[in-house]
Amino acid sequence: MSTGEWMILFKVGGPVVGKDFYGREETLETLYKDLVEQGKLGYVVYGPRRIGKTSLLEEFSNTVEKRGSATPVYFDVSSLHPFEIESFHDHLFLKCVEAFKPKREIRARLAEALKGSGDALASLLRSAEVSVGIKDYLQVKIGVKEKKASLQDLIKKSFGIAESLAKETDSRAILIFDEFQMVEDLEKNTIWAIRSIAQDWKNTSIIVCGSEVSLLEQMILPKTAPFFQLLKPCQLGPFDEATAIGMMQEKFTKAGLSFGKDELKEIFNITGGYPYYLQWLGDKIYDSEEKKVSKMVIEGALKAMLAEGDAIFRSSLERLSAGEKDVLIEIGLETEQLSEIAKKTEKPMPNIAKMVERLTEKSYVRKKAPGRYAMIDPMLKKWIAMVYGI
Repeated sequence: MSTGEWMILFKVGGPVVGKDFYGREETLETLYKDLVEQGKLGYVVYGPRRIGKTSLLEEFSNTVEKRGSATPVYFDVSSLHPFEIESFHDHLFLKCVEAFKPKREIRARLAEALKGSGDALASLLRSAEVSVGIKDYLQVKIGVKEKKASLQDLIKKSFGIAESLAKETDSRAILIFDEFQMVEDLEKNTIWAIRSIAQDWKNTSIIVCGSEVSLLEQMILPKTAPFFQLLKPCQLGPFDEATAIGMMQEKFTKAGLSFGKDELKEIFNITGGYPYYLQWLGDKIYDSEEKKVSKMVIEGALKAMLAEGDAIFRSSLERLSAGEKDVLIEIGLETEQLSEIAKKTEKPMPNIAKMVERLTEKSYVRKKAPGRYAMIDPMLKKWIAMVYGI
């Protein structure tokens, strides 16, 4: 089997879409039925890191586009450079316009205008080929630069352009935001502004997605939340045992490997059913060049995987403060009781409680019982045990 063929079986390091998409078909069809066929307003899709959210969003976007029943606009907020408010709105505006496939010349002129080309801007504002919605955005951009309009006006226009274009073409638009929790970092009250705009949409639906579970829950669950009773929650968890085993069984069979039920169950237990880790561990098992998937082969593949992922796991810890990192390491080493964590880190209990609260908000740990916490990511926990364990 060639390398190209193998990568189709186990994809590591990017979204899994098309014929490789696995295990979320029911969720995919629910989103399609509710948003495209029934025109419901939207969903908040959330779950921990490496659970397959981006794969679901990209597969949904591709499905919508292939069926030609609506226009998807996919925007990964974490890809924004520079990460600033006007850049965000310009990118969103261009993605919406491009999704509706205007003439290539119009797209080029828009890009030039947003870079600050006065000639391109004046030409677009005079053009009969440019829609009113596009001209409205450009006029507000001028107003912001001249301090005659506010960033709130820009929000209305950037989030309103998909609805405007969908109405003009008598179609539906689906706005899809990955890592949406980063939007609030750009400007306070942005999410409340989005609510006021979205609740009047007739031709547009929205999916917002992110990995900071507690933050996204705060957007929809409390009565005071901006998306309360406006967007529906869709929480992604790990694959259940049957789904995870079914996926690995299918892939190992295609790879010509022999295996037993106990080995498949072992792989599920190690990965916790995380799609990303199932793919990664499967890839390392194949790299071993053994024809039989034994427990010894799985153990060797796991060690290779943890070593290969050292930089990834270290970067997960580097996102934390020094205190949070110390607390997370203790929890990863199965010191779950707050009082024991305080003793081992030699930090006051109130400080430990605050740091654990922040780790919970950032989706690193979950509450297991009163005063007890456990790590969420099964592979990060194994890496911590390997690096920091005695």
